[in-house]
Amino acid sequence: MPSSKNPTVAVFTAVYNGNPFLKESISSILTQTYSDFLYYIIDDCSSDESLDTIRSFNDPRIIVLQNKRNLGTALTLNKVLSHIDADIVIRQDHDDVSLPTRIEDQVRFFVHHPHIHLVCSWEHTIDEHNKRIRNAVAFNINYGSLLAKVIVGICPVWHPSLAFRSSAMEAVGFFESEFTRAEDFHVTAKFALARCNAAIIPRYHLLQREHASQQSSKYKDLQKSASVRVQYYVLNSLVPQLDPSNLIAYLNGSYKLALSAPASQLQSLYSSYSRLCNAVTIKYNLTLLEVIAFHAVLSSRCGLGVYLIPFLRYAPVNLSNACFLLLSPQQIPTLRRLLSSNY
Repeated sequence: MPSSKNPTVAVFTAVYNGNPFLKESISSILTQTYSDFLYYIIDDCSSDESLDTIRSFNDPRIIVLQNKRNLGTALTLNKVLSHIDADIVIRQDHDDVSLPTRIEDQVRFFVHHPHIHLVCSWEHTIDEHNKRIRNAVAFNINYGSLLAKVIVGICPVWHPSLAFRSSAMEAVGFFESEFTRAEDFHVTAKFALARCNAAIIPRYHLLQREHASQQSSKYKDLQKSASVRVQYYVLNSLVPQLDPSNLIAYLNGSYKLALSAPASQLQSLYSSYSRLCNAVTIKYNLTLLEVIAFHAVLSSRCGLGVYLIPFLRYAPVNLSNACFLLLSPQQIPTLRRLLSSNY
């Protein structure tokens, strides 16, 4: 992976009906403190005046691309990326606003951390009127926590503030339309499976806009089901012979266990869970700190009950199942909602 002190930089924005937020979004890139970059903007056959808005800017750094037909998110992203020849690539969504030092800070981070392949930053969420409604803050401790978050269905890198090394994106094979509505999560999962390293820069670099017409609001259910398909893809990649159905329910906090359920149900879960953890540790040669971070994420998300199962083998069924649920309150819907603020 390149670690040049003076890397080439490109920014890209995929646009589909980006008005009325597009002008502010583009302006936030053109007024960055770091100015040595090319800015690729691709329009995916918008039906509003987005193309006119794009062409209203007179800046030699802008390169405008236009699809002849609507390709959708994944293919549009891949098309614009195929035109980019730069060491570091930065994403800007058409309705978000980058804060002035975003590019400068992200490029500097890559220069000083040559082992990191992709980054994102803390984000302020804003509404249609630019009012800040909440903050997004998170950390990736190491590769173990990165992979664990993918396994439990959390995208550990936020794509609105995404930046990546182009060589790493080429290595994992870009976005895939098969995972429409979860393209971002899927490509991040591919980064994780390729043992790429990611970081979250602990600075606010983006105003991420939330509004009724954005795709994540309009297609929430489709996005959720596509994310589960990504989890199946990840688990099948890690343990090909494993039937992940019950394990995914456990990882997603929807594992159903009646107090009278036979002991074989928990034993089957423990077998699948152990095979997954062992496969990850061996395949990626995790360090002790990575193993600790990996299990910490799984425990926070799913509970500690699975680690108790071997010690409950000879306990009465009702008792063993009750103990499991007591140590895994995340699997109880009401308690899960109370605990969900952690994620």
